[in-house]
Amino acid sequence: MKKRVRVWAAGVSLALSSLLSMSSAQAAPVVYGFDSLQDGAHVVNQLAGLSFANAQALKAGQSLNEFEFPPRSGDTAVFDDGGALEILFAQGVYSVGAYFTYVEGLSFLAYDAGGNLLGTSSSLFDTNLLTSGEAGSQVNEFIGWSDSSGRIARVVIQGSGQGASLVMDDLTVDFGRTVPEPQTWALVLLALASAGLARRRLFS
Repeated sequence: MKKRVRVWAAGVSLALSSLLSMSSAQAAPVVYGFDSLQDGAHVVNQLAGLSFANAQALKAGQSLNEFEFPPRSGDTAVFDDGGALEILFAQGVYSVGAYFTYVEGLSFLAYDAGGNLLGTSSSLFDTNLLTSGEAGSQVNEFIGWSDSSGRIARVVIQGSGQGASLVMDDLTVDFGRTVPEPQTWALVLLALASAGLARRRLFS
């Protein structure tokens, strides 16, 4: 009898573990580095689900002055080329942010699909360059915005009106929960079926 109870409990445990692992995988944000881009490349739609405006990739040791604007990871960052840097999402997202090094204070504005302003975040300093930033500042300051309803459709990162005032790295986006892949559901259903079979055997 005790052995049957253990078998049934193991089946239930497997089902719950599958559900929990599925949920945690869905909630993980996506981090976009820019190291795959060539130095000087205009960033438009190279990253699936994202569209950029006024964005250009710079590589350390080439066009990027890494002694003032060190990338947070890898060797590439994106700067505001000719105006405010904009990012448009193919679907509404729950949060978006990135790591910025800047020569003047910047604003991070989030909009919904109708163009309505959801909220604004601002940099902590007027400049946070590595060697000549304000006292107390650090390079690669994280700035972003979250929306619990997943309505963020576009963000605008505004430094200088003419651009060339900031670099961005490790763009981090939370797309929220998605529909599980078919094989994930199959694993869960198999675990539940096994638990049910074991329970019928236990009480028959």
